[in-house]
Amino acid sequence: MKHRGRHRRRRRGRALRATLAGTALALTAAATMISTSQATDADDPGALKPLTAAADTAPLRLTEHAVPGAELDRLSASMGPAVGVGAVLADPDGSLEDADDCTDEDRRALPVEPAVTTAYCWPERDTDGWRAGAVTTSGDADEDGRWGAHRVVLSGWTRSSGTPAEQGLARIAFVAADDDRTPRYTWALLAVPVDGGRDFRGLGSDVSGMVWYQDKLLVTAGRGEGDALYVYDLDRVQRATVDAGTVGRVPGGWSAAGARYVLP
Repeated sequence: MKHRGRHRRRRRGRALRATLAGTALALTAAATMISTSQATDADDPGALKPLTAAADTAPLRLTEHAVPGAELDRLSASMGPAVGVGAVLADPDGSLEDADDCTDEDRRALPVEPAVTTAYCWPERDTDGWRAGAVTTSGDADEDGRWGAHRVVLSGWTRSSGTPAEQGLARIAFVAADDDRTPRYTWALLAVPVDGGRDFRGLGSDVSGMVWYQDKLLVTAGRGEGDALYVYDLDRVQRATVDAGTVGRVPGGWSAAGARYVLP
């Protein structure tokens, strides 16, 4: 990552970053729907009618619900020092499999045109019961396409089976996609601080969209989270200390549904 370029982008994005500094931004359902009241059943319905009244435009605005920094600091003080993307990549859970080791079903999912030159697949042992969702990369985050020394892919997944408490959980795979070796990945559970930063719960939603913007990860959430846009600080990744299927504070430490990292 070129620091000069990163600083330049920070200046350009200062206004946006000011509005995205919190952990969660609530997005009203009205903002995601196209109104049918302006459409008519005719060959020439005419021009769209602009919405100018405050009563019409107010429901379409983002409403910020920021998690206070003191709550995030309290959580970090309890869980231990936060780490960044580099530390997560240096502690992988596994490697993607080469195309020769992929299943026939995985190969059938490859595009026919244009032809694929390099392909990998996820080990079934690590993705069984999870459904893949959105993807973003370090190419979105910084203009040189890298984060530090690495090319990075962030892959979102949602729990599609398991106990009622497990279903709907969301996690991110941090993938080091460098040219010199097979991509390696590390899991981190997406979470939301609760009880004033004394605990956290899992984000219960499909990961339908993600954008990596500088040091922030923007995640769109739908079912279960009220159509919200969550903003995560990638410099605040926390380590889980207990390997269990539960989420949050547990006897002996902190659990992230089997992941070794959590992003609150």
